[in-house]
Amino acid sequence: MSVLKLIGLLEKVEQYLGQHSLRDAKVIVYLYHSEHNVVDYQSIIKDLDLSAVGVTRSLKLLSDRDMITISMDTEDTRKKSVMLTDKGKALKLYVIETMGNTHGS
Repeated sequence: MSVLKLIGLLEKVEQYLGQHSLRDAKVIVYLYHSEHNVVDYQSIIKDLDLSAVGVTRSLKLLSDRDMITISMDTEDTRKKSVMLTDKGKALKLYVIETMGNTHGS
């Protein structure tokens, strides 16, 4: 991938996410690579080896930016589920297409 393409990709991601941390990027990439449409909050914590507080902060940022929705179990409010919104899926598609068009660049 050329440096200019990489910079363009990063600028596009920043348009969607604003200022973000590496932890936020890990969480969104995890959601992109998940085989499930709905991801359990505890799975994010466990699989990424992040603190509950850190994941909560990242999810709040992503939710505030309309990239994800968070829903709570009606019977057990400690259980949270996370899903990409249409905006989150659009960014995912953009990243995949951009990365796919870089082979041989």
